Amino acid sequence: MSFDWQIDEFMVYCRSRQLREKTLNSYEQTLRLFERWCRETMGIETVDKVSESVVRRYINDLQERGKYTFYSNDNKKAYNCPDRRRDFRKPVSIITINNYIRNLRVFFNWLDRDYLLKRNIILYLP
Repeated sequence: MSFDWQIDEFMVYCRSRQLREKTLNSYEQTLRLFERWCRETMGIETVDKVSESVVRRYINDLQERGKYTFYSNDNKKAYNCPDRRRDFRKPVSIITINNYIRNLRVFFNWLDRDYLLKRNIILYLP
């Protein structure tokens, strides 16, 4: 099953639990960004191909690249005009990085709980 389909299913699960809209948006944004990065940078199309190393590379890439340098879809980039922002390419805060890790952890724990993974790679991240 595709990464995109798994994210859609996870979001259905989260909505069924009546999570706050802000939480839903945070989960979806984090996962869509990660999915696109995995596909374009690592050639990964399915969640079962994601390893601890892939997540660590993603975190390193976030830190090196800076703010507003990568989007989940190109329409958002055109709409937000990132190169006009004062904080364009500034370092991503450790709080934001930790939020991304937390959101990825929730997603991979859900996959693990539903037996969609052979091994939960997020368990080994700090």
